[in-house]
Amino acid sequence: MSVFKVKMRAFLIHFLISATIISTVSLAFIGSFYAYPLYELEGILNILPLLAVVDIVIGPVITFIIFRPNKPGLKVDLWIISALQLLALAYGCYNFYQARPIFSVFVKDRFTLVAIKDFDQMALPKNLSVDFMQSLKVIGAKVDSEDEAQQILRETIFEGKPDLEFRAKFYVPYEQIKSQVSKSLQPIEEENLSTEDRSQLEAMLSEYKLDMSSIGYLPIIGKAKDMTVILKREDQTIIGYLETDPWAHN
Repeated sequence: MSVFKVKMRAFLIHFLISATIISTVSLAFIGSFYAYPLYELEGILNILPLLAVVDIVIGPVITFIIFRPNKPGLKVDLWIISALQLLALAYGCYNFYQARPIFSVFVKDRFTLVAIKDFDQMALPKNLSVDFMQSLKVIGAKVDSEDEAQQILRETIFEGKPDLEFRAKFYVPYEQIKSQVSKSLQPIEEENLSTEDRSQLEAMLSEYKLDMSSIGYLPIIGKAKDMTVILKREDQTIIGYLETDPWAHN
């Protein structure tokens, strides 16, 4: 067998092993922490190709370059390459974990996704303590007076401090801001929906035995895109999400 064929065989074996490990870990990770619509809102699928290039392509390519039968220290070299790939994978998973949305925070007339790294965990009220394996929790953020709201606005504009939805000390349980959510709900105009979104909306209405007058929508803001969140008017429960641009309804 020629040297090239030996190198190619080593490349393909390494590539298949890497692809299997990376795909399994990535799918498990996304399934656990980025259920729909989080991966759409946060653009997590746009980052995966970079991880794939680093872990699935570069490692096997290096193996192809260095591989020679009976080369002294070959096993050590391969172990080092594999260890570096695993470190890259662990680093990627850690960053995905830190960037995962843990709160959907309602402020004024919209929801905003907030990740672990986006707020001061020490300032979080005790009644909203975070279980870091928890799924997305819907909460609100509010101030006690208009003066305080204006102060936060000034700090955000002139001092570059975070907006209200990223200030954990103002977080409150969802039940405390439901009345504001109810007042902010907008009626859905079906003519602004795509065929797919209209079909999804009909499925939601059927599942929850509701009609159009029983639901409303609000925007939900992610790092990569905004979507439309559908809620029941009766109790402000979220029943689903639509891909349609929430600002197109206005």
